[in-house]
Amino acid sequence: MMVKLHLAINVFFLIAIGFLLYKAFGDGKRVVYIDTTRIIGEYKGMASARKQIEVESKGVKANLDSLSTSFQAEMKAYEMTRATMSGAEAKKSEEQLRVKQQQYMQYQDAVQKKVEASTQKVNAKVIKEIDSFIKKFGEKKGYDMILGANATGNVVFSKPQFDVTDEVLEELNKSYSGK
Repeated sequence: MMVKLHLAINVFFLIAIGFLLYKAFGDGKRVVYIDTTRIIGEYKGMASARKQIEVESKGVKANLDSLSTSFQAEMKAYEMTRATMSGAEAKKSEEQLRVKQQQYMQYQDAVQKKVEASTQKVNAKVIKEIDSFIKKFGEKKGYDMILGANATGNVVFSKPQFDVTDEVLEELNKSYSGK
């Protein structure tokens, strides 16, 4: 009688554990992950955004270089003619150069901030595109959750079959096609 009771309790616990395992892992929940660093690095839309930012930055740099060259030429001209100037003329020229230098530095700061703001805006737009795509991708594939893995260790370990990065990149880049 005691053996049957132990057997019944063991069978009950085995069924209970099986049920709990099924609820935790076996009810069709599909969890996968993507390597977010690769997604951002290999997405054609991000490459296009980087080119756009690079073009804007080069334009700003060229403008700043031109202004700097002009200022340097004025400085050289002043230095070459300073010996022939009266004290008042030299002082006036120095003040004008100082004001121009301050204006240049203020302009440089302003355009750098503008480029940074533009970069943030473009990056945010691309990240939003990626997020939107991944949500649609997850729904289409029937995933319950897509985790983002990166170098900081969000996903410390997973079997390779749960990594859908390549598939996401392929479809994401197909959907981009030079928007």
